[in-house]
Amino acid sequence: MEIKYCERCGVLLGMVAANRKYCLNCYSIANLERGRERNRKRTEAKRKETAKPVPCAWCGKPLVRRNVCQKYHAECSKAAYADSQKKLREKYRESGKSGQYKKPEQKKAKPKNKDYTIDEIKEKAKELGTTYGKVVLGLQLGTIDRW
Repeated sequence: MEIKYCERCGVLLGMVAANRKYCLNCYSIANLERGRERNRKRTEAKRKETAKPVPCAWCGKPLVRRNVCQKYHAECSKAAYADSQKKLREKYRESGKSGQYKKPEQKKAKPKNKDYTIDEIKEKAKELGTTYGKVVLGLQLGTIDRW
């Protein structure tokens, strides 16, 4: 512990830990500045990476990418997409599924259980020696057999 002053504004911090540099107000400002600098460096590194010319995956000519994921020139992108769609259509036709659409089978509804009246449930609760709520819960969970 030592007596220190804020490095930004010069306010007396008093007895603080040796690694403390800023007052509370300046700490938040310095933290924002550090974050901005970190983001700026990260963005700059991405720009350097995308500025390197790479061969286009379609035509092979050099391509300066706009982002890291770009593989094609604008013109080549359309041609590559059309070719991939053509291959998918051919594959689909070969599998023999074209024009043979089947509707998915619908699930059969469960037979609906009888709805009991409040009085019937009250009688069952008295018979079992428990409360109305526990009987209703038991019917819902299936722990009490339906009568």
